[in-house]
Amino acid sequence: MSMFYGEGLRNTAHGFVEALKVFDDAKRADRKDWKLKSEHKGDKCFNKHFPIGKVYYLKKTYNMDMEAIFQYHWNEIEKTPTWNPNVHSVERLETISPHADILHKLSLT
Repeated sequence: MSMFYGEGLRNTAHGFVEALKVFDDAKRADRKDWKLKSEHKGDKCFNKHFPIGKVYYLKKTYNMDMEAIFQYHWNEIEKTPTWNPNVHSVERLETISPHADILHKLSLT
């Protein structure tokens, strides 16, 4: 059984490495190779193809502090379909700790 956990942890570590590559690329000021998909009231949405698939980047300014936004998203994750039309449902299956939950998300696309 423990060999399954090892493989899972290796896959997770690989996922974090790939995510860091995407995040580092998205922080580039010149947005090299990113396509501007839409712009609305100064907010710009870009996308770019990566080996893991198409990634979207949106930079937006909110009139709330970051902690309040994070807490709302964390505590109200099941409400995601009310503001994201690409998500059909989100269910919190289990709370592992105050810092980790297992979620089931069903997308429409």
